[in-house]
Amino acid sequence: MFTPIHKTISVSDFQRKAKVIFQEVNDANAPTVVMNRNKPISVVMSPEVYEKMIEDYEDLYDGMLVVEDERNDNKEKHISWDQMQAELKNK
Repeated sequence: MFTPIHKTISVSDFQRKAKVIFQEVNDANAPTVVMNRNKPISVVMSPEVYEKMIEDYEDLYDGMLVVEDERNDNKEKHISWDQMQAELKNK
């Protein structure tokens, strides 16, 4: 699920209020963008949001590989679930 940006904050405010900002990020469970001269320089997010983002990315990447493999019609690379379980038991 997409987590929208919660807010933006200047780098100078971040330096002064880092502890409060970390707490707000965790409470809102949404990222905050740190800006320097109106340009984003960093994104602060909770570990939960980061882990979910990585999991979603990995799922999308895996799905992309499956679609790409199906397009290339590489059926010789595929084995059944039962074959995989048997191979794993033999190791």
